[in-house]
Amino acid sequence: MTKYYTGSKAQSYEADRRDQAKWKWENATVSSLLKDLEFDSVIDAPVGTGRFLHLYDTRVYCFDISQDMIDIAKAKGVDAEYRRCDLVRDQLPIEADLIVSIRFLNLIDAAQTKRALDNLLSSARRYAIFTMLTVPDDYKGKMKLGRVYLHWDKLAREVVERNCFEIVGRYPYEDNVPGSYQIFLCRRV
Repeated sequence: MTKYYTGSKAQSYEADRRDQAKWKWENATVSSLLKDLEFDSVIDAPVGTGRFLHLYDTRVYCFDISQDMIDIAKAKGVDAEYRRCDLVRDQLPIEADLIVSIRFLNLIDAAQTKRALDNLLSSARRYAIFTMLTVPDDYKGKMKLGRVYLHWDKLAREVVERNCFEIVGRYPYEDNVPGSYQIFLCRRV
């Protein structure tokens, strides 16, 4: 089952993270990437608390498995379409020029990640921005750190290529966790 945030965990989600260096780095990196892309529509999935909604100046579709997170995002007052969706099990019902998926794929195992990334990329007409914690294909350590999954670098490449995308940028966050937490920028080929 996909993990998600409800109740008090949803209410405190952003406040618990907004002062973290990784959170600030994600915000700055996504903001910078969006400035260089041309797109008329975006899917933010999972939308979570809607922290990137103010960056989009276009048609926005928001998906999340948690109604509590959707309600928090809606309260930010951004005109968007909001729907509940299990990104692992459900195909998104629409397409957009860009998909943005931050802090999701490292919370699910490899099989779920393949399905979710397939679902996300199949709905992206031009670009995809997502995060993933990857390790080199010859990595010999543990594949799970507490509640966070590490994924083989090969998994990301295979799913991206299978969906007719290419990785055009990888932006690693440096910390003391084995592997590399990265923001991937992909373009449909």
